Amino acid sequence: MVKAPVPGQVKARLARTLGADGACAAYEALAEHVLSGLSAASLPKDLWVAGSITHPKIAAWAERYGFGVLAQPEGDLGGRMLAAVDACCRVGQPALVVGSDLPPLDAAYVEQAVAALERHEVVLGPAEDGGYGLIGLRAPVPELFANIPWGTSRVAADTRTRIARLNLKLAELPPLWDVDDIHGWRRFQALS
Repeated sequence: MVKAPVPGQVKARLARTLGADGACAAYEALAEHVLSGLSAASLPKDLWVAGSITHPKIAAWAERYGFGVLAQPEGDLGGRMLAAVDACCRVGQPALVVGSDLPPLDAAYVEQAVAALERHEVVLGPAEDGGYGLIGLRAPVPELFANIPWGTSRVAADTRTRIARLNLKLAELPPLWDVDDIHGWRRFQALS
């Protein structure tokens, strides 16, 4: 899941410190890092784009890293993620949905998730902030995406509760961290 990198439309919390242009540049750097890391994964990959799918950066990323490009539908984050899951599962593949601002995310992590889906119905890559950076399913489960308090520290916990209530077999991967604010941005910069 990516957004077309337009100043003022990406990384709002980071923009409070870096300004709209700085936050957009940071988003582009994060997306490049993640897409580069995922490019070696041996599975079909698509960029599900919020905003303009014809943005020049989107085309460049797709070509450079071997991704298809699809438009995210309108709606909340849960509905958009469910659409991606539905599309993958309709063609007989398990679905992995990941964010574009997770520096530790790479091909090995994604392949670990794919392997987990061979024995589990759901896989989560929890995030240190209480959300998750990866969710994988063998079949769509709309209940995992509806009425979730997106952007809060309860996302992963609420999702785990629903998974348990639905009696789905869950695998959890090691925690990821994402970049939402200046502290995360500095952490990412320290990797270089």
